[in-house]
Amino acid sequence: MYTFPTYKLEYGEEDMIVRGFATFETLCRCVSQISYGDVKPVNDDREVLNASNVKQFIMEYGTAYPVELATAFSLRRKNGATALNIESYPSLSDIVDELIKAGEVAMAPKGNGFIIYNLKKKQNDSQARGRELAGVV
Repeated sequence: MYTFPTYKLEYGEEDMIVRGFATFETLCRCVSQISYGDVKPVNDDREVLNASNVKQFIMEYGTAYPVELATAFSLRRKNGATALNIESYPSLSDIVDELIKAGEVAMAPKGNGFIIYNLKKKQNDSQARGRELAGVV
């Protein structure tokens, strides 16, 4: 019935379904449409792709799939590349490699892609398994 991922947006009495991997710009347009322009995105440089912002995102949410980071930072995928693999987003791959070398995050296989884990705080069994796969106890 629905594709992955599927977002259900609600505002007042209105609702909207957004199917598939949507860009940040697409989600902003949908939120603006459903709210009749009342809700606008915050422009405060959190969407700028740099190591500090990627680290902050992962630290805040504990884990992140490459496609979640790509959506948050409006990254474009290499042609023909899958949305779930880090190599699909060259600039993101470099930043995650930097964070891995700094001991801030680890990356482990998950499903048909990869998940990036916050190494500073163990939050649940899935993350504990990720730490184990990454060689961090």
